[in-house]
Amino acid sequence: SHSIVQQCQRTVVREELRRRGKSVTDYMTLKKEVRQFILDNRDHPRVKDMKLNYEQKQGQLAQEGQLTRGWSIYWADMLKNGEWADDTFVQATAFFLNLDIFLVIADSATYTQLFHPISGDINSDRVGSPGRPTLLIGYISDQHYQSLLLSEEELSVSGCPTSQAVDDALR
Repeated sequence: SHSIVQQCQRTVVREELRRRGKSVTDYMTLKKEVRQFILDNRDHPRVKDMKLNYEQKQGQLAQEGQLTRGWSIYWADMLKNGEWADDTFVQATAFFLNLDIFLVIADSATYTQLFHPISGDINSDRVGSPGRPTLLIGYISDQHYQSLLLSEEELSVSGCPTSQAVDDALR
């Protein structure tokens, strides 16, 4: 959540959100708004798919003898200070902001696969909408999310960071 807040302070992102009547300045408010967005859109097919995927993961954890929690409990827990984000929350945040997120997975990125794209379009899997900024987040699997700031807001034609900009940020 902290990483998303920092990304939303980039001028290009802040202005895009402002045009749509949104402002992201506080991580606890962001968590509440993302949760409310999911509750408000619970009948949307993509949210239903997220819930199904979440429940399947919980079923796998149960088979392994690990603790589980239901969908409603998950979203209640996300409102707690100190509750860590996971892939479900990251996807929900992308949908809420209607912005794509590129996760640079530090422990598995390669030159041919620098990042994992997450679509912010709740109505399609399309990533890289022209004219819309992309959030760039570093990720160490199951450990930490980190906002990655580019030295310059150099965007490719698709609105996604150029490969050179990503390389520079990683350096």
